[in-house]
Amino acid sequence: MSEKLKKPSVLIPIVAFFTLAIFVCTDLYRHFFALSVYSKIGSHFMHIMMALCIAVSFVALFWVANRTRNKYNKIIATLTTVVFPLVLFLVLSVIPLSNPAIGRESAGNAALMNYVAFGMEMFGFIVFFILLAPAVRLKMTIILCSVVLAVSVTAISCWGALNNSITDSAVNYKWELDAPEYAAKHLSRKYNCGVMKADEYHDGKNGGPSKETSFMQVASRTDRKTFDDYCKKVEAAGYVPAGQSEIESIVSRTYVKDGKMLHVYFNSKEKTARIITDPVSATPKAASYSYVTQPTDTTAIYQYALMYDNDCDNDYEYGGGIERCGMNYIIKLADNKLIVIDGGDIWQSSDAAVDGFYDLCKEITGSEDLTIACWLGTHAHGDHISFFSKFLYRYNEKVTLERYMYNYPNWKEVDNGNEDATYLLFRRFEKYAPDAMQIKPHTGETFTLGNAKLEILYTHEDAFDYRVNKTAIYDFNDTSTTYRFTFDDKTTFLVVGDMSRYAQKIVAQNYTEKTLKSDIAQAAHHGYNGLDALYPLIDAEYMFFPQGYDNAVLGENEGAGRNYKIVKKYTDEKNIFLINKETYGLIIKPDGSIEKDPTVRPYIGPDFDNGEYFDGSCY
Repeated sequence: MSEKLKKPSVLIPIVAFFTLAIFVCTDLYRHFFALSVYSKIGSHFMHIMMALCIAVSFVALFWVANRTRNKYNKIIATLTTVVFPLVLFLVLSVIPLSNPAIGRESAGNAALMNYVAFGMEMFGFIVFFILLAPAVRLKMTIILCSVVLAVSVTAISCWGALNNSITDSAVNYKWELDAPEYAAKHLSRKYNCGVMKADEYHDGKNGGPSKETSFMQVASRTDRKTFDDYCKKVEAAGYVPAGQSEIESIVSRTYVKDGKMLHVYFNSKEKTARIITDPVSATPKAASYSYVTQPTDTTAIYQYALMYDNDCDNDYEYGGGIERCGMNYIIKLADNKLIVIDGGDIWQSSDAAVDGFYDLCKEITGSEDLTIACWLGTHAHGDHISFFSKFLYRYNEKVTLERYMYNYPNWKEVDNGNEDATYLLFRRFEKYAPDAMQIKPHTGETFTLGNAKLEILYTHEDAFDYRVNKTAIYDFNDTSTTYRFTFDDKTTFLVVGDMSRYAQKIVAQNYTEKTLKSDIAQAAHHGYNGLDALYPLIDAEYMFFPQGYDNAVLGENEGAGRNYKIVKKYTDEKNIFLINKETYGLIIKPDGSIEKDPTVRPYIGPDFDNGEYFDGSCY
């Protein structure tokens, strides 16, 4: 080796380049080919900075090694250049792939495996470059370093690709559902999809199943013919068809037998079939009803104004904290029945606010006695539940609730959700709407509610990763069900709840603008979650933005302000409606034309500008 190449000034840039290049390449692979949940530029920047820091550490070791290397030793050279890479490959790849239990744990804890890999690499490089004699050529040294990095880092950073190998070669569960068996090459474990009204958190069973628990298994590496054959098998077993639909890559069939529902859907993008048993939910056929819109009928959508704190320094007299969440939508159907979506937080549910909600419903229907065709819940967070719970408690004698619909996950399968407000709502459904149909929606189902077609595009069940047999949801907001309304076969309204990035990835993977393009839409998670991949596909003419003016427009909050600017790229600002200024409404005519309701209905709640606070009347 030339004297010039031995100099640290030459060696350091070479090592830095190779180390950084390998980490950046594997990071890009993981993001774009292994379909990582991250997609923001900021995330890529953070990973590149991490790689840069590691590269600097390695450079420091190279510099020390270049100054302190000992006399050449053949045994040490063999250990560091041959045995160490083999050990890395064995520990990080061969063992996890050959042992199902270790494989599942490794794939499910990729972050921990990253630390293990980096620790082993650091140790290896210390031994390699401090003890290795100068007789080994620099060129071979760099090549061997690259091999070690490529094997270990790729095995971990690109674990999404290796997950397929784990599933295909090692993980295969038996059929466990109470339904005809699917002829699958590979099956996932049985996933607990949750209940309708059972209190599985406080019942002493520690999240165990109840008589109304819904279960699912996923058949992977399947095809449409196998799926169709299974549907024939189900019908031959005495199951009666109760709903079907095809929405781009999702083909679904719903059946019923002995009062229990079986829902199956095939995903052509994933080549999977999800089979769901649901003992209590009403089927699309049973839960649907039709209404023929008359020329004088109108449909309307209102975003009910909720209390949002514009002053970050305010402390509530009751409860404390800052209220910047909650969303509440009312749809008046052509037959004068209502659909209510979510609600608001307990701190937004003052007597005055709930009374104002009733007054609005009474005004737009022209009746003191209200019929709510369906209450839809997006997800089990209190700021989407408590308001309607109190409304039902306060006005149950004037309200007939015909249906309620939500798909909340089992709290052990997906943690950090299903708050106490959820179980209080369940008890109020039992007490004040005992005859209402209960519907646990599943992806692919299509319902008819008067002049509205309601399609289910996503639930938490889609996020169950059959490759590692656990949910891929780490942000509970990704349990939000995605609903798509079509009124009179013309006007569309998309509701995404608090959808975050993982749910966005699945929805954008399964559907195109053909399905997602909407006339009216709701901005995700009060504007905090940026759906950079989804908003261009939605491309809505009107956008309900459930966030306060100061946060969104003035940009006091970085997340809401940034995403308000993104939404403005696709929706004219005059058609973006914020939730704390006034109650906004859109009138939809039978021909599909949309116009704003000219009536200004002021926000009802504490006036923070004049020093008023929440009145403490909610319960």
